[in-house]
Amino acid sequence: MENILLTLVVVLLVLLLFMMGGLAVLGWRLLQKKNTDATPPPLPSDEASPVLPQAENDRLHPEIRKRMQEAQALKVRLHSEATCHLHPKEPSEGACAICDQYFCKACLKSQQTLLFCREHIGIYLDAQWSEVHSVKSTPQDPEAGVEVVEWKKATWEREALPMFIQTHYKINLDGDQIESWVVLFARQKEQEEIKKRVSSTFRRSPALNQ
Repeated sequence: MENILLTLVVVLLVLLLFMMGGLAVLGWRLLQKKNTDATPPPLPSDEASPVLPQAENDRLHPEIRKRMQEAQALKVRLHSEATCHLHPKEPSEGACAICDQYFCKACLKSQQTLLFCREHIGIYLDAQWSEVHSVKSTPQDPEAGVEVVEWKKATWEREALPMFIQTHYKINLDGDQIESWVVLFARQKEQEEIKKRVSSTFRRSPALNQ
């Protein structure tokens, strides 16, 4: 009789342990579900921004469409300037003086005051360079310098013709001021051709040709 009672007690204890274990697992699952439900959905990223259907886009005023296109272009440009051209997850440290693409620190090589990407550092080192154009640029009138910079970029994108730009500073003794000049350099073997192009491009603005 005592053996039977002892066996029953053991069986009851085992069942009780199983029940407690089951309740613990059930409680843990309910807690996990509660935490999951309380987590807010992730906010949409900029890259997942909705795009207007073509039909709706066509109904917009032309000036609004233009502004939207300009904003999108600015977004793309700012992103390209903030991250490495070859490593999108790495922040940029500067732009290559030849191709104007932005790169991270590991992708850039420094030469004097200039930065070059790994692909174009050889172009700089293997060539002799000459000044082909210079223009004074001031905070009050920066347009002349900007035109030279944009022309240089467009020429590279169109023809892959290497040039680079430096900013030189000169002391104006008459006005006792420091002037900044945007200076364009080209390879010596192409300098005469580049000078002709610059002269032709900026002939309507005599102040550019110094």
